[in-house]
Amino acid sequence: HEEFVRLANGKKSNVNYFWKAYSSDLLRAKHTAEIVLGRDPKYPSSGVLMCQTEDLRLDERLREYALGVREGRSVSISWQEAMSEWRKENNLDDERDESNWHQYVTTKEPPRESAKDVHRRTRSFLHNLIEGVRENRHSTKGASSTHQTLNNDPPNILLVSHGGCIKILLQSSLGFPDELIGKLLNGSLTEVDVLSSLSSDHDTEARTHDECGKTVIYDGEVHCWYRLGSRVNDICHLEDHPMGLTQHHGHGNHSLDALYGALGDDASVAMEK
Repeated sequence: HEEFVRLANGKKSNVNYFWKAYSSDLLRAKHTAEIVLGRDPKYPSSGVLMCQTEDLRLDERLREYALGVREGRSVSISWQEAMSEWRKENNLDDERDESNWHQYVTTKEPPRESAKDVHRRTRSFLHNLIEGVRENRHSTKGASSTHQTLNNDPPNILLVSHGGCIKILLQSSLGFPDELIGKLLNGSLTEVDVLSSLSSDHDTEARTHDECGKTVIYDGEVHCWYRLGSRVNDICHLEDHPMGLTQHHGHGNHSLDALYGALGDDASVAMEK
């Protein structure tokens, strides 16, 4: 929150820093978004970052990978061990009691997603978001004093999600190579610019560079370009936090690397090795 307030204070415009804010509908992400926006009563707010009449928008397309029977379990166990634990918890490993047949009919394995599934939903969200910005910018209807409408400045939009989902969003949906992203850290901030035009002779190539030499990714479906901002996988804003949120390389960080680094094409085989 404090970092965005600092950025907002540096703007010449009196418009709120965020035009809109979106979050996964899972509680931990929603709570994080509320803290960032200064809307959590447990944490003091030092500034208004978004129009007070603008609600935080929850979207299930920003949820974390659905990990099936691995959900909520230790990252150190194998898929087979997770399945065994789940079956025991649901009394499915004992010999079947035919008089209790209803249980075996209704107990289903929890859903799990592949990387392609997460790519599909994050890309859908992304395209809807871009089209929404364009519609607002060109629309002459529906403007009111209670909702912030766009001027000619590019809008800042906050997205709060989860490590695995963000990794797919950045690398698969947006197309940035892994060497530009790295392994995501908890609480990290990554800025992405969405450009409506590009002054380049190769502007419709899948990957090109801008005038500063930065990698730019072209999205032909919605005809725009994506470019990483100055902060990528950045946790500098956590270093001086009173709660001591800075991450250190150690056992906990290794577990995160194992979880998000080994998701591969199918989240169900995460950390199998």
